[in-house]
Amino acid sequence: MPQAGYLSLPEALATAPSDPTAGRYVSAFYGDLRELPPSLRTLPQLERLDLDRNHLTRLSDVILALPRLQRLSLRRNDLTELHDQLDHLPQLRRLLLSDNPLLADETVAHQIARLPALEQLHLARCRLATLAPPLLTRETLRALYLEGNHLQRLPDDFLTLRRLQKLHLDDNPFTKRANHWREFLKTTDRPR
Repeated sequence: MPQAGYLSLPEALATAPSDPTAGRYVSAFYGDLRELPPSLRTLPQLERLDLDRNHLTRLSDVILALPRLQRLSLRRNDLTELHDQLDHLPQLRRLLLSDNPLLADETVAHQIARLPALEQLHLARCRLATLAPPLLTRETLRALYLEGNHLQRLPDDFLTLRRLQKLHLDDNPFTKRANHWREFLKTTDRPR
């Protein structure tokens, strides 16, 4: 059942032709989606899209038709990649990708780095063993959720995240060793 204020995908598609302001928040979670429905192209006013708990493996070009998107939740899908042109989502501030088997190479990091307004990134339980450098160049990033991955350490480039206010690292191999990450954070000189 969609959250309050959200329309299901069929409801949003039914109201879009008669009311262009309807369907700003759409939810299609716990579904059987294997790809983004082409009908999403009829909702360019969409600001929040929740597609949690489906079977998506990648984002198709349909996502590029949603330039006003501010929040995209894709938790618990089967994503291994995103899309190479995410810069077509200039207003996307929150990207929730937790519980996806994302590739640990730099491809996904480069895709995420193309989001110009990204402030909050959820990558919990994505089987990440390292943080690719492109992820650490997001000057806009304020919250980063990395708990439950396979991270052995934080890279030195981590210090470039000057605006970072929230960092969740629990249940990674290095967080289990002598408070290494807490000491790392204490020694950083980042403005709050």
